[in-house]
Amino acid sequence: MNGSSDEAGAEAPAAGTGPGHFGLIWAVKPSFVSYVLRMSDGKVYITGGVKVSKDNELLFPFDEEAAENPSGTDLDAPGATFSFRGNVAFQAHFGMLDVRINRPQLHLRGADGELTVMDPESAEGGRLTLVTFSATAPRVEDGVQYWTADDVRLTAAGVPLFGDVYPADEPFAPLMIAAPRR
Repeated sequence: MNGSSDEAGAEAPAAGTGPGHFGLIWAVKPSFVSYVLRMSDGKVYITGGVKVSKDNELLFPFDEEAAENPSGTDLDAPGATFSFRGNVAFQAHFGMLDVRINRPQLHLRGADGELTVMDPESAEGGRLTLVTFSATAPRVEDGVQYWTADDVRLTAAGVPLFGDVYPADEPFAPLMIAAPRR
């Protein structure tokens, strides 16, 4: 992602290829990211350990200390919540466009789930349900457990975060979790 980084914006190897490369992998919405990067003042800021792959997918690392995720990477747990570290800010139009995806969490309910982020409008640190999705059963390859969601849709609550440009139910990029098999 040709933007800015408050940290060393090292490119991440393919998801799940080694320690430190496990977590939430998500390209958000490629057309949106391209739009931001085409703007003369468009920037993408990444902090908190987020890495970017050569395919412009963001890798948010697991937050192993999060109380919501005491078992770490137990993807088979029904009704599980998975917390991730890191922050990404997309900015353009002299600050008029300011989309922040901070400390995402995935909440699973069987095959359905939702991704929440810190709500930028909440003074109390509330969370905003950004997208919903349908998930596939986890698969294991070379000691890495992968879980994917292809039908990712923007929620009505997430519409204002993107400046009311995209309607509720707008398709977003597929997401994936890569975790070591325990």
